[in-house]
Amino acid sequence: MFRNRYAQRRHALGLRIGEGCIALIPGNTTRLRNRDVEYPFKQDSDFFYLTGWQEHDALLLIKGGEKPCSILFYQKNNKSTELFAGKSIGPKAAVRIFGFDEAYGLTSADLLYKKVRSITDHAQVVACTSAHTGPFASAVQGLERNGRGHDIKYLIGEMRLIKDAHEIDIMRRACTVSGAAHRDILFLVKPGMYEYEVEAELSRAFRRAGGDPLHAYPSIVASGKNACTLHYTRNSAQLKDGELLLIDAGCELEGYASDITRTFPVSGLWNKPQRTLYEIVLRAQTEAIKCAKVGISVGYLDEVARKFIAEGLLRVGLITAKDPDDAVLRDLDRRFFPHGTSHWLGLDVHDVGDYAWNKETARAERFLSEGMILTVEPGLYVREAKGAKEYKDIGIRIEDDILITRSGPVTLSHLAPKDPDEIESMMQCGML
Repeated sequence: MFRNRYAQRRHALGLRIGEGCIALIPGNTTRLRNRDVEYPFKQDSDFFYLTGWQEHDALLLIKGGEKPCSILFYQKNNKSTELFAGKSIGPKAAVRIFGFDEAYGLTSADLLYKKVRSITDHAQVVACTSAHTGPFASAVQGLERNGRGHDIKYLIGEMRLIKDAHEIDIMRRACTVSGAAHRDILFLVKPGMYEYEVEAELSRAFRRAGGDPLHAYPSIVASGKNACTLHYTRNSAQLKDGELLLIDAGCELEGYASDITRTFPVSGLWNKPQRTLYEIVLRAQTEAIKCAKVGISVGYLDEVARKFIAEGLLRVGLITAKDPDDAVLRDLDRRFFPHGTSHWLGLDVHDVGDYAWNKETARAERFLSEGMILTVEPGLYVREAKGAKEYKDIGIRIEDDILITRSGPVTLSHLAPKDPDEIESMMQCGML
């Protein structure tokens, strides 16, 4: 199963770089957390996309041309390291399982450099510069110092941007796991709990459903005014009656990320200012998702969301302008909605791929294509509320993961409730 998928990607990259060119793509190395304790290992995403290889300190070499060739170099374990880390996959198994043309287990950077140099001497070297660390880093850097290095991250990013059927299936399942966790948390949350208790329940749900040990990103569990800090991860405050709780959390499954945000009342009942702002954000998201179709630019989704956010802000008195278009033109909406509406999603939570950013218009002009997956996540964060103090310290974000198809947008994260009446009903059941 692995052989055809990863070999096909390497073949496609080899065709793109062309005859006489060689790509060097290093994997990640381990890193110390403190003294002799390592951080959990996470493979470099470009390297994993092209190889499926999960062991640290490896290097992929691809010879370009009409008949591309891929060679894996990896750090061979000795008896001492095998005692602690187990046996590494041997070269024959690497060829058989992952479809490499050749594979070599090496014990030193010097051996790697000599082997790679013998292959690259009469070729233009194209090096992906994402992970020049670890014991084999000097081999790649030595070749770059010869002035023959070129970054091919853009090419790999464009390949990764369009998901194949296998990737879509994994991401659909990741969203199912995360969506179910967001749904089930509604029955558990109540005043008096701590943010870290909610975080623990989410982590438990992700892992019990088969999620990877590392989640897609550190979970944000932000109650009250903490929700106005976009990447709040302290998760230490006690949940209070009358406040909202914003949860931005997604599991990682087989290396692929999900990214879902929901906001709801800790008590299970919205007050009027909370519901008013929530419905503004929900409408902005709903209208933006409707527009997520093949041929529409990703920047247009942001424009749509901002127009509806501005319309709502005008209606409640948080900004003053002639109309929503005037408010957006003057960036008044950005006081309360300071981030973008969408980002690509895949092996990385903020995944690779060109947005075709136009600096003059400050607009992402990349057109959506079938197989892309992106988030749609408008928000409102009211740190200051002159003239409308009832909205102060309210933070709301609603985020879903959207698959672009020929027949229209598909919400992969649909299991996570976001209708305000449904949220109230579910939470009241949990309070019984």
